[in-house]
Amino acid sequence: MDTSSLSKKKRSNSKIRGFCYTVNGDKVPDEFVIAELKQIKEHLNMYVSKQKTIGSTKLCEYFKEKYGIIINHKKMRRLKHEIGLVGKYTNH
Repeated sequence: MDTSSLSKKKRSNSKIRGFCYTVNGDKVPDEFVIAELKQIKEHLNMYVSKQKTIGSTKLCEYFKEKYGIIINHKKMRRLKHEIGLVGKYTNH
């Protein structure tokens, strides 16, 4: 019995690319998206409202309409978590 195959860990096929594509097919780095998300966060903090966060799907639509950048909603959620633009949920 070959024990070397048992000790190997399963590798994940997912990898973080670090860029997004525009509608035209150009690459946009994630740093640009993160900088825009930080500006949105500052804008939301200026105004006191009940809703202090925006959903990932709405942000994806916003970036597609304003900049022409196509971002998956799962990637947007990961980027929101990196900069702390997530809401706190309360248990009822």
